Amino acid sequence: MFFSSLCHGSVTTNLKPPFPRPEIVESTKDKTKTSIAPSDNNDNDDEDSKKKKKNKNRENKKSKTSESELSPPSRLVWRKLSAEIRRMILDDLINDPSNKPALASWASVCADWQVFIEEHTFKSLHLKWDDSRTDSELPTFEAIVTGHRRRLLKNVTLEIMLGKYSCLVCGRPESDLEIDNNNLRFTIALQQLFLALKDWNDDISCYYRLSLEIRAASQSDFYHSFPDVEHDAHYLRNDHIQQAAGTMTTVMTNPAAAMYLFENPNGEKERVIGNLLHFKNIDLKLPTLPFIHQLVVNRSTTRSFTAKTIKKLMKHLTGLERVVYEPMQAVGKDVKQRQKANTALLKKLPSSIESFSLYEARSEYLEMQQMGVPTPPEVRTGKKVVAAAVAASLRCCNLQELSLSNAVDAEDFFARALEDPAVKDASGDAPWPNLRRVALSTRYERRGDSKVSPYQLLRDAASVALRMPKLETMEIWAESDFEKILVPVQCRGRRSGHQGRD
Repeated sequence: MFFSSLCHGSVTTNLKPPFPRPEIVESTKDKTKTSIAPSDNNDNDDEDSKKKKKNKNRENKKSKTSESELSPPSRLVWRKLSAEIRRMILDDLINDPSNKPALASWASVCADWQVFIEEHTFKSLHLKWDDSRTDSELPTFEAIVTGHRRRLLKNVTLEIMLGKYSCLVCGRPESDLEIDNNNLRFTIALQQLFLALKDWNDDISCYYRLSLEIRAASQSDFYHSFPDVEHDAHYLRNDHIQQAAGTMTTVMTNPAAAMYLFENPNGEKERVIGNLLHFKNIDLKLPTLPFIHQLVVNRSTTRSFTAKTIKKLMKHLTGLERVVYEPMQAVGKDVKQRQKANTALLKKLPSSIESFSLYEARSEYLEMQQMGVPTPPEVRTGKKVVAAAVAASLRCCNLQELSLSNAVDAEDFFARALEDPAVKDASGDAPWPNLRRVALSTRYERRGDSKVSPYQLLRDAASVALRMPKLETMEIWAESDFEKILVPVQCRGRRSGHQGRD
């Protein structure tokens, strides 16, 4: 770029040695007097040639000077722009997707650019922990995010890469050794993150607020369990499954594939979502991080936590205001363990909580992998989970948003709430003084063993809504495998009504 900006003439001139300036030029600035000075013809020719060359050199110098004056340093030009124009330029730079890969490098342009770009690049950080890599991102995070950058950070996502596996075991549950190794990976990753954030407690001059999202999954899940990712030539199991789902003759002509697929209909589900992550050392010492105000474990991860792990996290995250926990629905014998974990989370919610969401997600593709084996009827939510949900909603007086879809049946929640003494005997004080939004669900498959009619369910919902003076919306999702119906209960003051739509 530097050489292309220069003209060819200037390069040639600069390579020649400079000529001495004639005396006549130094003695006077009048070019006319210089040209008519008496001298010989040869001397005149020499002097004329010297003057031409000197004038040419002078013109070259003037042209360079004018170019430098017309193209001042970019910093000076940037300072002359108004604040509005500078903001528009930086906004365009940030919002252009083509600049995203190299956005951090633009911070070196000047101090203004560094301040603006770091506010964007350090707002959310995605940290990946993988024991198969030597360049861990957590030490880099601890070294770079210091000083004023800590105030810029708002969201931290920790993605824990669990152990890989091959095609030979992708349809079988994890072995004891795999479970043990994955728990060790989970423990080390969280411990390193907590220790990296430990020093933030010592900086009393700043007030930090962080959102922590935890993800855990194996990279092999995307190659073996989900059809959205292209398979290599040797990943034939997905093709076998699709063929077997269409015709039984394909499986019958390949007995080995039939045994592989049907030996455990839930094998793949148990590998991907079945085993709850557990701290390897439950006596592990972790620092308390009161500045983390939000904990997110959403459905983007296939793994959730044991009850003891949840208790450990809640003990050291004392400043939580919002919790989003979306585990995958239980598989086989794992139902009790997941309900135990949900109960522990509800019991350990701090009183400062303002928004809580517990949602049990489902994977349609993993349900399809059962190869025609009918899904067992859903187990109704345990009484302990329902009781813990009602107690948590009453205990957390600052609670404004509550969502228990697919985790607690609406019928069970309303029945337990109306029987609670705090609701029954409430005369003056409202049991839920600040609750504004509630989301619950019920399933048609459960209506067979239910003694409550749909109309009674709506009456119970209205009775509970009347005890929530600030309630704005209550949503009840009634769903089956074929359809979903939303029944919103919209409230104005202390009056409530309900309506349904497909």
